[in-house]
Amino acid sequence: MMKKIFILLLISGLLAGCTTASLMNRVSLGMTKDEAIKSIRREPSTTKVNSDGTEILEYILYNTMTCSYEQYWVYLKDGKVVWFGRALEFGNGRVVHY
Repeated sequence: MMKKIFILLLISGLLAGCTTASLMNRVSLGMTKDEAIKSIRREPSTTKVNSDGTEILEYILYNTMTCSYEQYWVYLKDGKVVWFGRALEFGNGRVVHY
């Protein structure tokens, strides 16, 4: 019985960990900082405020496509989301301007 419970807990933990990167799909352009954080369901790993007032919320999330942890950003301007996605894609012509 204990072995079955352990296996169920292990599987549920793995499944929960595999879906973290998909939480970024809940973010929408124009959201406020608080709305974005609530939609991702966790606080950012770090936050950076640039000299021009823009802000980057950094998340380290598990990506099931690459089977690894990756860096994701939520980029805010004037307190609103103007871009979000994998940090590697930022500045490579894939930035969405709001």
